[in-house]
Amino acid sequence: MDLPAWVRKIALSCVQQNDMMSTTSKPLDIFRDLYLRGPASSASTLSQALKHRAVAPWRYAKEKEEQFRELDIAGDALAFERAATPGFEAAGLMLIADSDSLKVANIVPLELSELSHREYNAILEDFASQIARPAAQDAGYSVEISSSTLQLESVVSLAVTEALRRFSVSGRVNKPGVHLAPAGITLRELVHAYAGGMTEGHTLYAYLPGGASGGILPASLADVPLDFDTLADHGAFVGSMAVVVLGQHDKARDAALNLMRFFEHESCGQCTPCRAGTTKAVELIQAPVWDAALL
Repeated sequence: MDLPAWVRKIALSCVQQNDMMSTTSKPLDIFRDLYLRGPASSASTLSQALKHRAVAPWRYAKEKEEQFRELDIAGDALAFERAATPGFEAAGLMLIADSDSLKVANIVPLELSELSHREYNAILEDFASQIARPAAQDAGYSVEISSSTLQLESVVSLAVTEALRRFSVSGRVNKPGVHLAPAGITLRELVHAYAGGMTEGHTLYAYLPGGASGGILPASLADVPLDFDTLADHGAFVGSMAVVVLGQHDKARDAALNLMRFFEHESCGQCTPCRAGTTKAVELIQAPVWDAALL
């Protein structure tokens, strides 16, 4: 089977780095899980205790259980809702039977389109402290909550984690955001495999591979690997891996001017080359015809 290019790259990188790994990756934020474990003989006692403990801003939402049963999903379920309060979004929570325990199957927002990791986990912890733990104590159950972070190397090898990079992709793409992708992936692969492709009506024109100071590269270099030592020959670098994608309706000139204005504004003014140089560069870029030699 012919593997995709990015798969071959990550495999090769793993082999090359396998004997050099000594650090760990930055923890990833994840959604937490909650389990209530205890004797089956006390299940009904737990159920009643959970309902009894559901006081404002929580409430027992029996009507939601009926909807759950209408879906013909096997297993018992308990539904709760939390009203919005400062720091908490309005949300619904469903407990379902899971082997020898009850598990929070999901927490869904009642007003927003989605919950962030922080918002989801805050609601889960509030449910645990206000309802689950007191009810579990009443029924002889225990409460288990998983960690809010995950070390990537706990599920894949350390060599693989070191071969991955976090790319912050913005601009003319359908799915802007931070994407975990293999080191050495190309801009074209990153856009189409992770960032959802170019937005409708746009074709790739140019891109910034490494944030404001990483340079601007044309679409003709979209197949150059993005890593720390691959872009120097083209006068650019991957830097912070903040990738900005430009479409054919954008202009490299406008992007360069915007970046230079940013550096002019952010200059601390302590050294002449930066203080005066950025101001002069803005003037030169704004000129109808560039003085390339002076620039």
